[in-house]
Amino acid sequence: MVSIMSPDTITIYSTPGCGWAVRNYAALIEKNIPFTIVMAKDADGRKTEEFLALSPYARTPVLSVNGNVVWDSLHMNYFIDESFPEPALMPDTSIERARARLWMRHCDHELFPLITNFKGKPTEESAVRMQDGLRQLLEYGFGEDNTGRFWSGSRIGLVDLCYATLFDSLEKISAFAGPGWLDIPVRVLQWRDEIFRHPALCQASSIPEQLALDGPSLIVYPDVGGKIASHR
Repeated sequence: MVSIMSPDTITIYSTPGCGWAVRNYAALIEKNIPFTIVMAKDADGRKTEEFLALSPYARTPVLSVNGNVVWDSLHMNYFIDESFPEPALMPDTSIERARARLWMRHCDHELFPLITNFKGKPTEESAVRMQDGLRQLLEYGFGEDNTGRFWSGSRIGLVDLCYATLFDSLEKISAFAGPGWLDIPVRVLQWRDEIFRHPALCQASSIPEQLALDGPSLIVYPDVGGKIASHR
């Protein structure tokens, strides 16, 4: 377990346009952990030397905790959940944790590449493949006995935060492709809406705009009441 002394203990290097980092902000907020966000680019849009020294791929986000560095937003959240165990954001049993990791992989490695391959408006083939992937999630991931608000029941967890990134991207695509381009199963839509309404994600989703206004760094204090941060 990592000891927290101040927001400076935990730093996330990111940019206002990095949607991946929102899942990491939300995980820390849900655990009531303050943290600092540092811009990975300078005022001219160049990646900073400080950031490049930490990231082997020069991609955001990157997490630094007491000098220990983790990159890739999914693995950052694994580290956050294991280092700060309360409240737990993964299931209790080893088989359920393995299952959760498999479906997070489905999100980031099966579904997200369909989005990054879009060239302008999504094609019919792309939409069909996305629909098939979401139906696989519904049929094999959720199962018939899952009637809770979130993946593991009544509490939000890492799987929910992982798919929040995908759902946000799909909404942005719908803004120019039209709302009818993708037929999302009703149960998945209900799950999406529960995730978007969760206080931790609401606060996390407001951070990129605040970072754009108040950078080059931002101290975030978890606050479900709506106040998000003080800047420096």
